[in-house]
Amino acid sequence: MKLKSLKVKLLILVFGAFVPIILGLLFYIIPSYESFFVEQKKVEIKTAIEVVIGMLHKIDARVQSGEITYKQAQAETQQLFKTLRYGDKDYFFAYQNGIGMAHGLKDEIVGQDRSNSIDANGKNYMSNFKEIEKAEGTGYVDYQFERRKGEAPEDKISYIAYFKPWKWIIGTGVYTSAIQEQMSNIKQKIYIGIAIIALLTLVISVLFSIQLNKQLTNISNGLKEESDSIDQVARKLSSISESLSSSTTQQASALQETSSSVEETSAMIERNSQNARESIKISHKSQQSVNEGKDSINRMMTSIQDIANSNTEIVNQIDESNKELENIVRVINEIGEKTKVINDIVFQTKLLSFNASVEAARAGEQGKGFAVVAEEVGNLATMSGNSANEISEMLEKSIQQVETTIKHSKERIANLVGQGEQKVKSGLKIADECISIFDHIVFDVNKVTEMVEEISTASGEQSNGVREINLAVTELDSVAQQNSTMSQDTAHTSEQLRRQVVTLKEMTDNLNKTIAG
Repeated sequence: MKLKSLKVKLLILVFGAFVPIILGLLFYIIPSYESFFVEQKKVEIKTAIEVVIGMLHKIDARVQSGEITYKQAQAETQQLFKTLRYGDKDYFFAYQNGIGMAHGLKDEIVGQDRSNSIDANGKNYMSNFKEIEKAEGTGYVDYQFERRKGEAPEDKISYIAYFKPWKWIIGTGVYTSAIQEQMSNIKQKIYIGIAIIALLTLVISVLFSIQLNKQLTNISNGLKEESDSIDQVARKLSSISESLSSSTTQQASALQETSSSVEETSAMIERNSQNARESIKISHKSQQSVNEGKDSINRMMTSIQDIANSNTEIVNQIDESNKELENIVRVINEIGEKTKVINDIVFQTKLLSFNASVEAARAGEQGKGFAVVAEEVGNLATMSGNSANEISEMLEKSIQQVETTIKHSKERIANLVGQGEQKVKSGLKIADECISIFDHIVFDVNKVTEMVEEISTASGEQSNGVREINLAVTELDSVAQQNSTMSQDTAHTSEQLRRQVVTLKEMTDNLNKTIAG
């Protein structure tokens, strides 16, 4: 037989376990119970004889006490046996040396000598009674005897006991047919019970299998739906992890570019700071040179008193002064060149700040702090550029003033050479003008020095800002690496989840096959 469903399998399993129980009942327990039932009947008739003998002892006690005579006791016993019944209307009988003394079924047996009585099978059962009587013992005797008056003899089992006071044997028996009838009734009840149990088992098994089949089907369908849902989640996780990995890669690349730009910016700021420090040194040197120029002018004013005595010396002194002024012009020109370098650095810083702002905008939420720092760097660069432009303008004015002074000095020297006292007076006047100009130069150089120091301070702040930007970029790079690791872990987890979904689907398919057969 081909099994087509879990319900059929379950029914076969139940009845496969139930059939051995039925076979055991039919072929072992019931036959064993039949033997036990026969033995119980033997015990029952033995117990009945013991009860009757007890009753006879009471009657004999009355005889012994003289209350009644032996004949009266015999008559009373005969009357007792007629009415005394147990079981299936079973009766008692009594014999003495084969002569009937009392009988519960047939009165005609009383007084008869039945020593030679034989049953339908030719068995002289009375001889067996006499043997028990002679031995003054007890025992069972099998023979045939009519169950009711006018009926054919049937197999009978009797229990015989010797009553010593009267030298009687007391007996009673049970018919095998009665035992078989009782056993048949018991078997019938057992068979009916088995049939009822089998029917109930069948009904319960069918109902249980239907319910179990329904629940397993629901579970299987639920597992399938859950596996499909989990599979969709796994696919989404895989897609998200791929997108995250791609974004992380792009972010890491952008951060590397930003880091390179920041490093370049840092290097430029360091160079800017170095140039600012050099400019400060040059400014100090310029200030020192201007002070020396003032000292020279003072000495020149002293020397002018002697110009009248030596025009040559005056010319030489003025030439030296012109050379010193030219040196001052060269120094101022050098400061102007440094200022141009500062302007170039400021332009590069602004460009890098703009690039950093663009990269911070690409980084999104994580780049906001970086954008703020980049904006501050741009502002500092703008301030540095403005200061450098102011310095450049002041230097150009100073150069023009010095060049004008040199020109005027030369013209006046020519007049002094040609004119004597007038030149001395003019020289003194020019010397006064030179002192005033040098005072302006000293003032301008001091202002330039202050501006250069401000540039140096701004460069230091820019350097700190760039370091903070570098730290932020490093943190962003670390976050990007963590995101990359997390995306890889997510991809691995989603792959494992998809494998588990495949396994779950295989299990649900197997369960459906088991349910459907």
